[in-house]
Amino acid sequence: MKKGILLWLVMLLVAPLASAESSIYEVSKGQSKLYLGGTIHLLRDSDFPLPEEFEQAYHQSRKLVLEANLQKASSPEYGQQVARAMMYTDGRDLSKVLSPDTWKALQAYADKRGFPLSQVSMFKPLFVSLMMTVTEAQRLGMGEGVDAYFDRMARLANKPVGELESTDDVILYMQKIAEVKPDQMMRTTLRDLQTMESSIDDMIRHWRQGNMKALDKELNGSMRKDLPEVYRSLVVERNNAWLPQIIELLATPEVELVLVGALHLSGKDGLLAQLKKRGYNVKPYQLQR
Repeated sequence: MKKGILLWLVMLLVAPLASAESSIYEVSKGQSKLYLGGTIHLLRDSDFPLPEEFEQAYHQSRKLVLEANLQKASSPEYGQQVARAMMYTDGRDLSKVLSPDTWKALQAYADKRGFPLSQVSMFKPLFVSLMMTVTEAQRLGMGEGVDAYFDRMARLANKPVGELESTDDVILYMQKIAEVKPDQMMRTTLRDLQTMESSIDDMIRHWRQGNMKALDKELNGSMRKDLPEVYRSLVVERNNAWLPQIIELLATPEVELVLVGALHLSGKDGLLAQLKKRGYNVKPYQLQR
């Protein structure tokens, strides 16, 4: 079954280059190395504890590096900044942007779920779709994910925490993809929300087991085909911006743990392939007993 953009955005799952027992890798060249893990940003309480490979790699690292500063990203001020960036300012609203059929389907969903559509109709479809998806994820008991879990651990232990992009960068990417096929984006979201509950167990199981080939086929494969512009902006461009920073980290004597949404690891555009192409050794992390 194909999955659409919003579940893809929120879950951020992906396939690695080869079969593994978890979605975390050791990247090295000579004496320098770091750990690079693919994450899920939202999990349920029942999905903990995390795979042991993640816990061990965290404790063996001197620094944690995430996509962005989660403390800032979770602040009310940043939420307001995102909302302003995603709001129509030219008199349009969802009823004017979406096709009549899509608008009718959205109204039906909002009525069924008690979603406050009238309060958010001035926002762009991408932002509303994210709100709907996160609301549904919370209804299903999903909360803190891999990134937030380790961010909290690191800050409590005074372990250094870095990021690969600024929260302003995240807004720029959102603004860019918000203009790509907004009607299709909303239709895809409404379709995926109907099957989200049944999909979560399979996706998390595949992620834990390192069976990422199936996830890539369901998520990244359909995204590359149906919305290639979004895939390029959200994945390829960000990978290209992160890669030099990861290479700089590899040049330091410290061992870092770099955690990114797992979709950024897969395929020819993924960080694993790009690092291998540049002569780095990439292998699944092996537990040390």
